Amino acid sequence: FKKKLYLDFLSNPDKKEFESVDQSLLSNPGPTTYNSKEIEKTFMKLSSEIYKQKVEPTAQCMKSLGNMYMASLYGGLASFIDSEDSKDGLVRKRIGMLSYRSGLAPSFFEIEVKGS
Repeated sequence: FKKKLYLDFLSNPDKKEFESVDQSLLSNPGPTTYNSKEIEKTFMKLSSEIYKQKVEPTAQCMKSLGNMYMASLYGGLASFIDSEDSKDGLVRKRIGMLSYRSGLAPSFFEIEVKGS
């Protein structure tokens, strides 16, 4: 998430979520950013809350059961649904599903919750 957030920052530094980011980070030439501890620390901190909101709710099943390969996609979905306080809050929400399968041919699809 930190790298994606950094790339978002480079493309739109005036976004509200980047108010706390030192604008001098925009002047770093591309190749030097890969090893920049300042950039890593800044965007790791900034992305930690997003990670907690978007990834942790999907990981509870795998933390309990371990790696399930393809089944982990649906284990993640089950964990996400279980983490929601109100199942009605999911109605009409879209959920992105990404599976790498064997790593050869990833699949991405979206599901929409129709009812509780």
